[in-house]
This record gives sequence, structure tokens and C-alpha cells, in this order.
Amino acid sequence: MQRQPGQELAFIETVQQLEFSVQELSAQQQALDRWLSELESLLLARLIPTTGLTQRHTLTHQVQQLHQTVRQSIQLWQQAKHDLKPMLDLATFFADKVMLLVFGKFNAGKSSFCNLVAERFSIYQQSVQHFTLEQGEICFHNRIFQEGATETTAHIQGVILADRLVLLDTPGLHSVTMENAALTQSFIESADGVLWLSSSTSPGQLQELTELAQELQRGKPLLPIITRSDYMDEAVVDNEIKKVLCNKTADNRKVQETDVRARAQEHLFQKQLEPSLIQRPISVSVYSAREHGLSALALEQAGFYRLYEALLELIEPVLAYKGRKPIEVYVHYLQEQVLTRVEGLEQKIAGLHHEIEQQQVKLTQVLPAMTDQLWRHAMSVVPTLLDRYLDQEQGAALIAQATQQIIADQLATYLEADVASYLIDMERFCAADFLVEHLSQQRFAVGDYEKVYVALEQAILRQLEQYEVALAAQAQEHLQNLATHLMAFSEQMGSKKQEFTAWLEQRQLTIKDLA
Repeated sequence: MQRQPGQELAFIETVQQLEFSVQELSAQQQALDRWLSELESLLLARLIPTTGLTQRHTLTHQVQQLHQTVRQSIQLWQQAKHDLKPMLDLATFFADKVMLLVFGKFNAGKSSFCNLVAERFSIYQQSVQHFTLEQGEICFHNRIFQEGATETTAHIQGVILADRLVLLDTPGLHSVTMENAALTQSFIESADGVLWLSSSTSPGQLQELTELAQELQRGKPLLPIITRSDYMDEAVVDNEIKKVLCNKTADNRKVQETDVRARAQEHLFQKQLEPSLIQRPISVSVYSAREHGLSALALEQAGFYRLYEALLELIEPVLAYKGRKPIEVYVHYLQEQVLTRVEGLEQKIAGLHHEIEQQQVKLTQVLPAMTDQLWRHAMSVVPTLLDRYLDQEQGAALIAQATQQIIADQLATYLEADVASYLIDMERFCAADFLVEHLSQQRFAVGDYEKVYVALEQAILRQLEQYEVALAAQAQEHLQNLATHLMAFSEQMGSKKQEFTAWLEQRQLTIKDLA
């Protein structure tokens, strides 16, 4: 089917007559503001106690770091909210216009594409206004976009067509300078839709879609445009063989367009993005159109009338996005700045739970080893105590008292070395003592050396086992108390996340109903 210049005129007239209606979003904005305020209050108010753990304990340090991360996270997302202002200002400035981001690698032909479209508007005596964005300021000028085979866009540049359509040409995301890529990302939020340009030599590179994932997550419609859809051929001109620029055939273009769309939709599906955001790709050749004088036939064969039809189809989803853009910007800020950091806090809490488990395992290793060392040391001095006190009146009690003191001295040393990071309630701990009481009740005859030795050995072991149980109970109690507080904190954050997710799901259903 042959297209006529009417497609071009229809597109330009449609742009002239664009009308904009912004949805009433104040209730949604207030709900999200309230949600964020509640989340911040929750995070700031929820201090995790480390009761029973000294400053020396590794968990104490990690909890302190968690508190610091909470404060830093809130500061960072508050700063990010402040950083949205230039984007929101830009969107406000162009509130009565549709803004399309022209996206692609630096050699995709973005500038030449924009220049040709702007030139066609001029042909129909429509206003064409060029501008650049420099340090967040809009600067108008009369210069067309600089074109070249290398990176020519050192800043964001744009053109306003018929006072209604904005083409925003950006530094290539594969730019040779980091500043260009950063600038692109900082203002990309303002666009209502995306024109994805890629050369026909390697059209539709999926890594570029990965870089566009942020915009696709925002629900912005995307039109793939395959540029440089031409090739050099030889022809006889004035009896000489010369190189001539030819358009690729309709079949060639269809193959590439079908392939780009299929691969792009599959990529989006795998990334859990909406495949329908990808519009039907269009192939064009700016160079061919110019080479053949920009006649109606040249524009037709170069693919521009098909492009106008595709742009007309793009307008409806673009306007739908534009109507809800203010809330979209805020939603994506919450997703990318706030929830991302909340998930980081959840990961830190998961790390703390893992550390608690490690500490619990460590106690099961340290305390039995301590008991064994105490028992060995106590038994090493028992023969001396037997020789000294056994034949005395109440010798068993004296031996028990001396042994108890030796154990107490050694226990203090081991506690300082192995359990010093826990606060131990000594009164509760010493309530487990029974060595003296047990041996004092025993009746031994003079010379019952072996009998006393065996009884003392059993009593010491029993005493130390009680110490081990008491120590483990207190230390494990402190660890479990920390784990409980962390779990409660995590559950509260999870509850706030679920609130946001439920709100988002309901909103998506509403958007589909409106569509």
C-alpha cells in the first residue's frame, strides 16, 4: 500500500490539536506521602536493644551500624526526593506538551533524525524551537542539532514542534564521557514516551533495552525505530559506474522489524516487564530521504509515512502516561529510592540473624570447652587439698570450700576470656552453686582418701555442668531477645512494603480499567 503526504499532514495536525488532561491525583499523592511519613517514623523510632551484650560483642557493633544505616538511608532518600526537583520542573515547564525521549547509542542517528522531523514541520510552517538543557536550565537558540559519526551531543538538546511535541535528544548512554550518561539518566524521568533508535547494521540490541528497563518499568510506551535502513549499490550514471544510496527493500525491513519486536517482547517478558509497551517497529533512512530531495516519493520510500502512522498510534498511550505522570514520578521514586534501601535494611537484618545463629553455635562450643578446662584444673589440685584437709575435723567441708574458691577464681578468668561480651547476672549465676552444700552433708572416716576423691570428682563435675547450663541460658536468652526485636522490626518493615504493594496493584487495575 502506497502512503501519501496526507499521513505527514495528519500527524502534524494531530500534534497541533493535542489536548492534555491531568488526572486528579491529590488523594493518591496524599496517601503516598502518609505512607512514607509512617515508614520514616517507624524506622527512626525502632531502636533495637542489645540488652545483655557488652560493647565488645560483635552484634552490638552490627546493631549500631544498622541504626546508622537507617538514618543514612532516610537522609539519602530525602536527598533523592530533593533531587527530583529539576525533573519535576522540566515536566512542569512542558506540561502542555508531549515529550518523547530519543534514545540510542551515539551512532544511532538521533540528531539527524530529529533534524529531519523538525525540518518537515517547518515545511508546513509550524513553529520549531530548539533548546538545550545546561545545568538544569532551558536555553533556547536557533541552531539545529549537530550531526556526526562520533559523539556530538555534549548535553541534552531538544526541539519543540508546533508548540506541542518535544523531541529530547540526549547524549548516548554509551558516551565516551561519564558526564553525558549521568545527565541522560537525571532528566530521562521527564519524558512521556521513548523513541528507541538503533542502526539497521545491528538493530535492536537487547543490552540497550536493559538500559531502558527503568523507563519500561515506569510504563512508558516505546517505539523502536530502525535507522539507516539503506545500503550502497552500484549504478551506471552518465556511462560511469557510481555508488548510489538505496533503501532496503520492504521485505528486508519487515524481517528486521519483526525480529526486533519479537526479541524485544521476549526480553521484556523474561524481565517481568509488560511486552505490550513495545510498539510496532519502523524502519527509516534519513540519508536516503535527503539524498533524493525529500520529495513525497523519497519520504515514502525512506519509510517516513509509515513512521507518521506509527507516531499517531503512539500518541494515545503517551497521553495516557502523561496524564498520570506526576504520580508515576513519585511512585518510581518510592520504588527505586525508598524501597530499594528498605530492602537493603532487610538484608542487614538477615545478616544479623545469621550472626546470631553463629554466636549460638559458638556458645555450644565454647562453654563445654570451658567446663572441661575448669574440671581439669580443679582436679589437678584435689590431691593437695586432700592431703591438707582430709584428716581434719570437717575436712570434707574445708576441701569443698577450697575447691569452690579455686573454681570461682578460674571461672572469672575464663569468663573474661571467652564470655566477656555477655552481661552475666552473677547472683542468678551463683544460685547454681551446690558443691559446698553437697560435700558438707557427706560423712567420711579418717583415711577415706579414695572415697572422698571420687565424691569430690563427681561433685565438681556436677557443679561445673550447672555453671555451663546457667551461662548458656543467660547468653542464649540475650541472643534470643535480640533476634525477637530484629524479627519485629523486619515484620513492621514488611508490613509497610505490603501496604505499598497492595496500593500499587490496585492502581494498576485502575489504570487497566481506564485503558
